Amino acid sequence: MTYFAVFFYIALTIIRVLTSGDAIRRERKFAIVTGTMIWVIAAIVQFFNNEILLFAMAVTLMILFIYLSFENPKEHFDEDTGTLNKRTFHLMLNDQYDSNKPLLVVSVVMDDLLPIQSVIGHDNVNRLLEQVANQMQLLFSNFVYHSRNNVLSLLLHEPLDEINLKLSQLETYLDQTFKVAQYSFVAKFHIDIIKTKTVKESCDEIYELMNYITAHHQSINGQKIYLLNEAIISQKQRHLTIERMLHDAINHDGLTVVYQPIYDVAKKCFRSAEALVRLTDTQTIGFISPEEFIIIAERKGLIMDLGRIVFEKVCAFSATHQLYNEALDYIEVNLSGIQCVHPDLPRQLETIMKRYDIPPAFLNLEITETASVESGEMLDRNMIDLRKLGCSFSMDDFGTGYSNLSKMSEVVYDLVKIDKSLIWPCFTENNEKSLAILKNMINMLLELNVKIVAEGIETKEMQDFLVAQNITYLQGYFFSRPIPEEEFLHFLDCQPE
Repeated sequence: MTYFAVFFYIALTIIRVLTSGDAIRRERKFAIVTGTMIWVIAAIVQFFNNEILLFAMAVTLMILFIYLSFENPKEHFDEDTGTLNKRTFHLMLNDQYDSNKPLLVVSVVMDDLLPIQSVIGHDNVNRLLEQVANQMQLLFSNFVYHSRNNVLSLLLHEPLDEINLKLSQLETYLDQTFKVAQYSFVAKFHIDIIKTKTVKESCDEIYELMNYITAHHQSINGQKIYLLNEAIISQKQRHLTIERMLHDAINHDGLTVVYQPIYDVAKKCFRSAEALVRLTDTQTIGFISPEEFIIIAERKGLIMDLGRIVFEKVCAFSATHQLYNEALDYIEVNLSGIQCVHPDLPRQLETIMKRYDIPPAFLNLEITETASVESGEMLDRNMIDLRKLGCSFSMDDFGTGYSNLSKMSEVVYDLVKIDKSLIWPCFTENNEKSLAILKNMINMLLELNVKIVAEGIETKEMQDFLVAQNITYLQGYFFSRPIPEEEFLHFLDCQPE
């Protein structure tokens, strides 16, 4: 009866597996059938040779074979860094979170992964991460997970007080000069710590918090260890709220454009302006700076829609009031780094300009210095196409990033906007070095025959000094803050002849 039950069970198993269709993957079907055949062969041998006890061993081998086939260790291992991979991290975090035991997620984040990778290469970055993972395993005697591209994580059950010394030792280790292959360098790391009991909702919330603090925390001001707290959770909630507001604004006309007048030194009047976007909703969480919501729009894939809406509003406003005939020489419109390299940008802008019959020469497209340096060939191609239409370009925030003097020598920009961070120290700190840098920068740009806009002008002293330096245009609160459309029209009408 025992043998009959065994063979009956085996037969039903094989039939069920072979008739399961796509419910069981092909490789798993093979594993089950093969494992079961091991059992059958052992049962047959033992049936005819009762003195050989193979049955129990065959069952063990069968289970082991099926387990190894279903749970391939290579599926959990990251060969590049010698750690456990992201998939395993998620599996283990889910299991340990559901156990309701106190758990710490400790993550070492490499802040400057991409710049270092561009210098030493992908393989050497993996060697660096492997070195850090080995040190983490040595200090904490625990598995290390490559949980994100630039993140190594630990799952620890010890209270935070008990691992403070190890965290300090890890922090000291991360400050060293690393040596990988022929390279020696200091990498920027910071450490994020999440107490899972702080997260009330679900394990998915932990993943979202990990992604948030990885993206928004940096090793700054000497601080390298960040413990998840209510302030960070509130900040993340603020970002989610802004993201929802952006979706609503894009879908339901919730964006407005304001204009900051720009003073023409030679003509002694206001002949241009910069268009700036604002969120109409100021009730939900108050006024939100474009410096904050533009970054979120870029990260969430909303920037192309946002940029298109702003450009269309500028064109519609200009067409309605015929600003391009006599009122203004040009209006500046900002382009984000992502817009700059989008292959559809020239066609999109051309379509909008034709719709409102706006002369392309009336629109000056602002590109930040950082975007100009980092965007590469795609930006150059878009600029060529837009120049053929008649658009002009200005480099915004000049002096705040990595000044690309090679691009300046090619004179690809019609205007250069000097950032206020280079101007203010000359007047608020009486800094002779800042003054020397500013004067020489202006002289260099003038020799390149580039028109200059000085931003952040807030006093008569600033105006007089920059006029004496032959600056072309001035912009700032000394003249006007950014103002709505009707107020801007009134401002133009009221300026002296």
